[in-house]
Amino acid sequence: MYRSQVDAAMALSPRMGTGRSGACCAPSCVGPRPRSGRRTQTARLVVEHPGVGDHLADGRIGVAQAHTLARAGAHPRVGRQLGDHLPVLLDHAIQFEHADFERLVGHWRRIADADGAHRDAAANHANRRLAVVAAGGVGHVSGSGGALDTAELIEILRHYEDAEFRLDWDACRHEHGQAATPALLARTDAQRRWDALMAMARDAAAAPADARRPEPLVTLAVDVHTFQTELARLGLAAEPDTPEPSIDQLRCETENGTPVAPVEAVLAAVEGRIRTAVYDADGNLVDFGRRKRLFNGVVAQLLKLIAPRCVWPGCHRPATTCQIDHIEEFHAGGPTAPSNASLLCGYHNRLKHHGYRVWRDAERRWHTYRPDGTEIAPPINGPPGGSPVPRAA
Repeated sequence: MYRSQVDAAMALSPRMGTGRSGACCAPSCVGPRPRSGRRTQTARLVVEHPGVGDHLADGRIGVAQAHTLARAGAHPRVGRQLGDHLPVLLDHAIQFEHADFERLVGHWRRIADADGAHRDAAANHANRRLAVVAAGGVGHVSGSGGALDTAELIEILRHYEDAEFRLDWDACRHEHGQAATPALLARTDAQRRWDALMAMARDAAAAPADARRPEPLVTLAVDVHTFQTELARLGLAAEPDTPEPSIDQLRCETENGTPVAPVEAVLAAVEGRIRTAVYDADGNLVDFGRRKRLFNGVVAQLLKLIAPRCVWPGCHRPATTCQIDHIEEFHAGGPTAPSNASLLCGYHNRLKHHGYRVWRDAERRWHTYRPDGTEIAPPINGPPGGSPVPRAA
């Protein structure tokens, strides 16, 4: 048993894996072959936890998932805790796509290592840097910073990029009419991104020194247990008296799934520069009933925290670019309520008008059905970290 499981860890290549586990046949999905360090970590994990080797050998999880677990197990501060949570993590490794599973394990590691996550966040902020260099007639911009600053910067830049895209699209439609396509746009995505950065800088230069800051553009989603635990750790509240939630209910991230340390969520709530939405164990939000036809305003912003991306199987469009629609259509009596909301990108939302449908079961799993009633993929927890179906108040 010992030798066979070591062999399984060392010999398995990225070509093996299951579609649902996220380690598919395409090499681009899992990157280059594992380096010796990752293989050694994975072999050690298999020896210490034989169940991982069984899952690998049976193809229930892919090599990418095993590497993610091995990195968590090798963590110097929380690695010893992995065994206590491994059965649940293995179950989620089977159900989630790899990117989502890696994010879930990251949530567990940061929450289990709150002190370390705090130090990492402080170090990332302390080591923030930006370099703008002109050499040989070419300008270069590079830098790094903390997760919250970066999330805010990305969101601001996205608004400017959208404005640049609309300029190109309007010009393209004027020139080509109905034949306009993105391929005919005057600028590439990268060129528009640079022009958006320049527009940001020029607007900042033109703004008066006492200009009022805009409303927060970034929203954090954090589960109430994590939030209260961090408050208690900082000496700002008593320890929570609620039971610890399951791993897939832990959440501390931006609306698009960028992970942040719990201390950053607390500081963001205190500072007010970034919105912090705290979910209780049932994901309760205010129910607006059928008084409104559309999900909009603050309600729409909160509903986009149901999940960090489109809930259609295999789609990774971020929440901020998705649309909120009724699971049970409004004209059929469906309420405009959080419990009846789905988060879909524009393309997949339009498919609902061609007979496709989505719904979420009591176990927080999204299901997607073709017009003939067959399910597109086996039910998965999609995407992890999303709140449970919000219940009417």
